[in-house]
Amino acid sequence: MPEYFSHDYDAREDEKIQELLFELKMEGYGIYWSIIEMLYKNDGYMQMNCERIAYALRADENKINRVISEFDLFKINGNAFTSTSVLHRLKLRKGKTVIAKKAAKARWDKEKAKNADAMQAQCEGNAKKKRKEKKEKESKVNEIIMPFDDEKFIAVWDFWKKYKREQHRFSYKPIGEQGALSKLAEISGGKVETAMMIIKQSIQNGWSGLFELKGNFKTQEYDREKIFSDLTKG
Repeated sequence: MPEYFSHDYDAREDEKIQELLFELKMEGYGIYWSIIEMLYKNDGYMQMNCERIAYALRADENKINRVISEFDLFKINGNAFTSTSVLHRLKLRKGKTVIAKKAAKARWDKEKAKNADAMQAQCEGNAKKKRKEKKEKESKVNEIIMPFDDEKFIAVWDFWKKYKREQHRFSYKPIGEQGALSKLAEISGGKVETAMMIIKQSIQNGWSGLFELKGNFKTQEYDREKIFSDLTKG
């Protein structure tokens, strides 16, 4: 047997409906009654999912939202909404006022709990994603890129960091170390032997920084093996 609901023949005379008609014309009026029909099909309560409702009615999502939210035609509670008149008529039609009220409240609470669980799961998922992204970002920040792919240079650079800690009580942080390596690559002209000689120059002079080659160091022949041996043999 087909279901039906009563429709007041003078509904258009209601001030709220008049405001709706003024703002959204007959399209808004049609959307309103379509939503009323949907509420009857859902025991008087629906989720505030304007995108889904718009798809079902083949209507504009913004207008759906306006009809529900702006004209005081529906009661909104969190992420769900209803219609007082629909609830009243449903109770009368069913003739079981107390039972209908309890059933509606149970559904309302269930939807709220469902939304809360979904929101919690989403928040936890977002939190995990953010922690993972933060960890990956920190990992990239802490990753040191050597200017020379040379094992002896890397060993000499490690010796330089040890020298800095022991003689000058200084330890590089990732950003500072990367900056020092970039400077070394620049003042060495991109030559690994020159870079190693610059480190040797600073260590032998007791300097805390790295500088372009000066004096005798500038005229010496750059022998990678000898530089490596001089700095690491002790």
